[in-house]
Amino acid sequence: MREIFIRALSGSIYAFAIIGSLLYNEIIFYLILLFFVGLTIFEFQKLINHISIFPYILLIIIWGSFIELDSTFKSYLKFLLIPTLLSHILLILWLYSHFDITKKKNF
Repeated sequence: MREIFIRALSGSIYAFAIIGSLLYNEIIFYLILLFFVGLTIFEFQKLINHISIFPYILLIIIWGSFIELDSTFKSYLKFLLIPTLLSHILLILWLYSHFDITKKKNF
């Protein structure tokens, strides 16, 4: 029961931070997203026992590019939608099935 309470509290804080920053200021929203994505990378690296600085460097580069593109070329950001959707579909299939992406098939 305690775990459910902690998860509900952290989810509420997350939702409040995202929605509040979105309503308050665009720059604050971007900074909150950067913080949460960095925290997610940290937790994932801890989970797989692989610590590296490269994902953080890549995050800063992508984050900076996103802000620059968002302020000048909003219509060109749509090119990110297709790879994102494809990667999500692949990850969902991988999660809910037993196929191995790395396994080679013999034809």
